[in-house]
Amino acid sequence: MGILKNWRERWIYHRNIERNKIIKEMEKDTGEKISPNQKSEATKEANKTLFQRMRKRIAVALGAIGITVGGVALALNSGEKPEPEPPSGQETDIDDEKDNETPKTDREKFIEELQEGVGENTNETEETLENIIDEIIEKYDEKLPEGETLDLGVISEGSGSIGQFTQKASGEKVKEPISADQLEEGQVYIDDEVKAGYYLVNNNNNETIAGVIETTEGYDEVTANYVNIRDANGNETVYTRNPDTYVDLEELFQDELIENGQGYWNNIGKAFEEHYNERLENLTDKVNESKTNDDELEF
Repeated sequence: MGILKNWRERWIYHRNIERNKIIKEMEKDTGEKISPNQKSEATKEANKTLFQRMRKRIAVALGAIGITVGGVALALNSGEKPEPEPPSGQETDIDDEKDNETPKTDREKFIEELQEGVGENTNETEETLENIIDEIIEKYDEKLPEGETLDLGVISEGSGSIGQFTQKASGEKVKEPISADQLEEGQVYIDDEVKAGYYLVNNNNNETIAGVIETTEGYDEVTANYVNIRDANGNETVYTRNPDTYVDLEELFQDELIENGQGYWNNIGKAFEEHYNERLENLTDKVNESKTNDDELEF
């Protein structure tokens, strides 16, 4: 298996183990190989199982370090014991207590967010967004030639100069730097409509994997033929589309898009945006002081 470097790799590894168990049971019951739709359902069921397992482990971990869900919490940084509860029937002055409350530390706020994250609605949303990115990665991984590996990256950018974003007569949106004389019949620039773009890329071979843009109408797929970034020293890295490995989001999520339309495009866009924000947060180390060590939380 090798070393799993981050929570996402650990999640996918354990999720795949769970999914394979489900698939094996399904094939055992029917005596036939499962369909792509059934495989997708098995993936969703495996994600759900892991979320339930993780919620329990988070609750146990919080209890072990002095935090109780829905009960009295011992502040992690104070070293003080919680105030004893008043005798039965004795009232306390709630307003006075609120006035005397000290501001919560970032660490305490983070713990509260973890407690709230135990709720079903939050986890269902997280499950949907994580599953979207996972499915894209898996689809790309399936297309990679044997021996090639994936080093996932994500790029965010606003609308660029004229020629960065165009739309074909078919409605397909494309990102590539082309001049006016290179436009196909019916193709027009749409820079003014684009608010932001998010692109999954493979840093090992400089390929674009998939892309979405946020327009004035909401999120939509973009064919990322060309994406470039510059580092602090001005060095440019270029990523280009390989038609043999590029992931067609409309095809991959066809069933969900037929059922939910623009609503699911917004889910896809949100998944890209959240993935970018997570990577940015990890790179800048802004949450080191308030972050729990999830390496100890086995899935």
